[in-house]
Amino acid sequence: LALGIGANATVFDVVDRLLFRPPPLVHHPDRVVRLYGTFTGPGGGGVNEVTTYGVYRNLSEGTHGFSSLAAFHETDVSVGRGVKAEKAHAALVSSSYFPLLGIAPAVGRAFAAEDDRLGADPTVVLGYGYWQRRFGGDPHVLGRRLWIGHEAYAVIGVAPKGFTGVDLDRVDLWLPLVRANALVFGEDVLGDPRQWYGSDWLEPIGRLAEGQSAGAAAAPAPPAVARAGAHAGEAVPPHARERARGVAPGFDREQVIAGH
Repeated sequence: LALGIGANATVFDVVDRLLFRPPPLVHHPDRVVRLYGTFTGPGGGGVNEVTTYGVYRNLSEGTHGFSSLAAFHETDVSVGRGVKAEKAHAALVSSSYFPLLGIAPAVGRAFAAEDDRLGADPTVVLGYGYWQRRFGGDPHVLGRRLWIGHEAYAVIGVAPKGFTGVDLDRVDLWLPLVRANALVFGEDVLGDPRQWYGSDWLEPIGRLAEGQSAGAAAAPAPPAVARAGAHAGEAVPPHARERARGVAPGFDREQVIAGH
């Protein structure tokens, strides 16, 4: 999936199965792949596991070979206020994330497209373990509010027991990626399209289309994706960019989503 990033060329041509040990509960994990970018430039090249929001959007709108794409970013957040605040591990995910993986919540619902937009009522899906620890498994938890960062998020669902996401990490809270991006950057940086290309922070995954191989899916992307580099580096406040780099999740290449 070829695309330009500034003066460099980034090619999403390393398409890997998700993990040697498939994530629990994922539907047909052999069809789910992680997308990597390989980049080249005057100083050399390498592989990047993360990309910008703008590139992810372009991939979603113009890439063939996949029935759907999703993106996520994991970080720690503060839950509660004042001296009672506590740290929780959160995953910011696109609204396509749960459907792509074939995950149905144990209680309530997952995110809809309207939940993952700026200005939407802030919503959260609880991890099953967090639901048990924090709420005692209360089946009437839907509609309760959790103070996360600087806002009160309404509980709309509970992830199924054993679901860890694609990185096999324990996730306490699932949050809508666009709506909650300020939890990563300290401020909203997705309200202005000029800021979409300034920081690599999202991990893209895809579900291969029927009859499509991973190798075929890694074919060159259409021109709309290739032009993404024209916007690279624009307008993201430097302190926000550095904060995103600081919380970008590490990646163990031995955990490359469903086995070779």
